[in-house]
Amino acid sequence: MTEKITKKPALKLPTMVNSMDDIDHLLHEIEQIDEFLRHAGSREPGTPIDLPKPSRALDELSRVNELNLLQDKDRARIWGMLLALKAKAPTLQISFSEQPTPAFTQKLITWLRDEIHPMLLLKVGLQPNIGIGFVVRGHNLSLDFSLRDYFRKQRTLLFDELRQGLPPVTSEPNKVVDKSVQTEQKDATEKVSVSVASTVNVKAPKLSSTPVRNPVPQRPVSANVPRRPARPTIRHYQ
Repeated sequence: MTEKITKKPALKLPTMVNSMDDIDHLLHEIEQIDEFLRHAGSREPGTPIDLPKPSRALDELSRVNELNLLQDKDRARIWGMLLALKAKAPTLQISFSEQPTPAFTQKLITWLRDEIHPMLLLKVGLQPNIGIGFVVRGHNLSLDFSLRDYFRKQRTLLFDELRQGLPPVTSEPNKVVDKSVQTEQKDATEKVSVSVASTVNVKAPKLSSTPVRNPVPQRPVSANVPRRPARPTIRHYQ
């Protein structure tokens, strides 16, 4: 008569445990608890002992799988699952321009485990030069969903739009094709020169090519302004 072998269900991995660093921390905690209970067994009966307080991640892992950390078999199951995950867990690396919040990371890992694999681990990276979006890397996989990559793909279209909006230029960069603009600027300059000369009524001096050192400004004397009379001399007689 063959005995029916019941296979134990696979352990569940809470969303709080979502990276390889979390797996390493849990393995270290399980090792500390084993070491503590091993030394506690050699103590005299009735001696109070203080069990190391587990982390929130280890508490959540034992709660969702209905395991007791004080039982050797339950700790052995957790230890075996963590070693298997460290060896061959599917891992995705997602890079953002800024550090995501823990709430966003838990929502992301929940969706990835529902759609891809229930034991998937996530590695979050920082890449500030991608701007908006993210980059996904995995085993033989690389997907760029960043704004930087979108602009790179649309570079030809962007340059074509810019060329259509710019006025045409000749081979010489200082000469513009539209000569009417140059004519209008020349007429405006001549008008300003005539108006300034008629107002001042003084011919503008010709500029010399020789530089003058510290020129002293001279006040122009108008011919219409009368000269100030000389001051009378007062003589004192004794």
